[in-house]
Amino acid sequence: MKSQLERQLTGIAGVYFVAAELSRRGYVALATSRNLRTYDIIAYKPEEKRVIPIQVKTRLQHLEDIKRELTPSIIQCKGIEIEEKVSKIEDVLFIFVYLYKDLNKPPRFFIVPSTIVKELIIKSWEDYIQNSKHKKPIEEIKNNPHPMGIQFKYLLEFENKWDLLNSFYQK
Repeated sequence: MKSQLERQLTGIAGVYFVAAELSRRGYVALATSRNLRTYDIIAYKPEEKRVIPIQVKTRLQHLEDIKRELTPSIIQCKGIEIEEKVSKIEDVLFIFVYLYKDLNKPPRFFIVPSTIVKELIIKSWEDYIQNSKHKKPIEEIKNNPHPMGIQFKYLLEFENKWDLLNSFYQK
């Protein structure tokens, strides 16, 4: 199990990889204090006066197959409360970063609007309930708190979808 410091460093690395990529694409990328829960980066496009709040979630490779990996937790809740909790997720752009253990491999980026993130959290939870082997009864599992993330297999279609930045902004 990774230490708290290792998790923090992974998260910080993801934020800076995203900030670098945004800068390459003409955005001013301001990393916020790690204490903010809503977003990690404020991206600003000066000539368009466009502001984009971005939540970064970074995963360091754990398994050989990315499709079986789960993103870091987006919310924590009981399964029976998932729809209520998901509805409270802020309207931000999520960028999921996948870092390989092999430092010679570049990071992978998955750009997903919060409206889709909400749907995919529920889809991942339902997939977990229906397709995983459980030692406890399903009702007991649904009544216990869980960290809720998204299976990367659902994010693959959003890889490098940087064009979504153009459709998501606040003035």
